[in-house]
Amino acid sequence: MAKKTGKKQALKAEPPLLKPSEALTRLKPQAFEASEAEERIFEQVRYGFELGAIGVLTPVGMVCEVMDAQRVYLLPNAPAWILGLVNLRGNLIPAFDLAGLLRVEDTTDAKNSDQPDLNMLVIGSDVKAVAITIKGLPQPVPTERREPELPPIAESAKTFVINAYSHQKRVWIDLDLEAYLMSLRRQRLA
Repeated sequence: MAKKTGKKQALKAEPPLLKPSEALTRLKPQAFEASEAEERIFEQVRYGFELGAIGVLTPVGMVCEVMDAQRVYLLPNAPAWILGLVNLRGNLIPAFDLAGLLRVEDTTDAKNSDQPDLNMLVIGSDVKAVAITIKGLPQPVPTERREPELPPIAESAKTFVINAYSHQKRVWIDLDLEAYLMSLRRQRLA
């Protein structure tokens, strides 16, 4: 039989459970703030997608979503760069061939690719959402090396280019896509 020593064993006390309101107030927002150097690095990297011979950066501050290529419902008498409408969770949104619209040359070798990895990039949300066909997935693009000259694109788009950058032997344009598409809409209605 074991001999009792009379000393209590010290049990490790569990911290008391917090109420949800107390747990939320314990968060310190400054712990999540990035330093100035980290913010500069973040600002210097954007996401972009390849569009033939050039790349296009995704718009800053806009919701973007990549999805598998969807069935496109054709619109009669639409320009060639309007592919049609796509059903996005019950909402019909316009789908555009941005490469055709910008008159960008396709540099991919069709013989070497059995079936290109086609996706749709949905930019914006609700009534402002549009779908653009892209090959592959968006990728991070550093924006510290500005390009002094624009690549060959449609004249109608040049005034909507904010900046151009070079990365991996490709020119990436920062296009004000929303304003550009709105200008095309106004032209079509006029």
